[in-house]
Amino acid sequence: MTESGSSFIPEVGDVVALISHPYHSNLTNVLISGDPLSVSPLMSVAEIVKEKGDRFESETGIKLSNGYKCKCVWYSHKSGQFEEKWIGADFLKIVRENSSGQRSLDEAAELMECTGKLVSLNTYSLEAGKQKSSLQSESSRQLNGVLTTTQATRSTVTPLLAFLPPIMQLKEVKKNTSTEPNFKKDTGKQIRWKTKYIAKCLWFNGSANKFSEIELPVECIKIMPPAAAPTQTLIDAVENHIIAKLEVDGFETLLELMEIRFAHGEYFLRGFDYVTNQIEEIKISPDLTFEPLENYYSAYSPEFISGDTITGDFKAHFFAQTRSLISKAKTSCCFIRIHYHNGKASIRTLKDFDFSYLEMFNEEGEEIKPFELLKGYCHRKNKIRTFRLDRIEKVEVLNLHYGIAFSGGGDDLDPSPEVAVPIA
Repeated sequence: MTESGSSFIPEVGDVVALISHPYHSNLTNVLISGDPLSVSPLMSVAEIVKEKGDRFESETGIKLSNGYKCKCVWYSHKSGQFEEKWIGADFLKIVRENSSGQRSLDEAAELMECTGKLVSLNTYSLEAGKQKSSLQSESSRQLNGVLTTTQATRSTVTPLLAFLPPIMQLKEVKKNTSTEPNFKKDTGKQIRWKTKYIAKCLWFNGSANKFSEIELPVECIKIMPPAAAPTQTLIDAVENHIIAKLEVDGFETLLELMEIRFAHGEYFLRGFDYVTNQIEEIKISPDLTFEPLENYYSAYSPEFISGDTITGDFKAHFFAQTRSLISKAKTSCCFIRIHYHNGKASIRTLKDFDFSYLEMFNEEGEEIKPFELLKGYCHRKNKIRTFRLDRIEKVEVLNLHYGIAFSGGGDDLDPSPEVAVPIA
């Protein structure tokens, strides 16, 4: 990519978008909301021409156009085809520059050796990462005939794959035999920029129910790594729905294995995560390892222990049992999973937790019995949260360690009405 005044001149293989597109060269993780169908595709520049000279505003002298037009290529799931259109460079912005530059003869020869390997349009990774956000409202109706509407609005995030190009197989790489002139005869100035080599690719077109072929500049294609197939050990573990300890992005977690899913040329392991307490998907890679466990927890409370004689207040007995178990988990740096009820039930997994108190006073200003609290990092909210200990109905100590224990002491463990740590 080169700059020309206030506009840029793209190069073959650059990934571009209309100026109205939410993506920028330094911002490609935008969550798209509103009407996602109005978001234009990301496109790869296949060819560039200089049709005319620069054009300026007559009164101000401001440059209006640099005269460059780009042949832009993208894939549309609606048509099931690769589409192309000539668009003025002034209407485009760069999203990702072509890192390969003009392919040399040696590089083209290397691509020729990749015949049969997986490739895609170089917009693939950006289109695969697109996500849309939508709001959903729910209503409920009582059974006694009285109509009441309860609005519960929640945000749902789903992939936006309208322009995700297919994964194809490379059939051949050949020289570009286009006879269109690259230079003006009278001035010798370059007026056309195009690839030296063309890649012919094959894919199955589901919309037309047939195999299709497309020829693309080699600068516009991306060689895709082959999918890491799940091992037989992993397949057996999924079939038996075992509990497994495995590492994800440098962090250990506990997953109840559910199924293996294939999407966009890759395998994913799907299961219930006892840390986030929701269904998660993990990309299966060659270095993915796991440790089978008999159960996701090592201890729980309240528990009726054989031979244990309970006298007096049952609630006080089990409260003390729960507190003791949490204290032991803190000492051994184990995650805990609490079943909490503060008007509605929820399940939270905590780490870096410790006990504290919330001082209480009556109307006369006299101190009354304080609430005992549990404060720790909540993986549901991804923030520090504080919980009333008497509202914890059950606690499970997970077979998972989080490293260094919470240091304790100091202002961090002295919640007060002024401390911005909400009690869940």
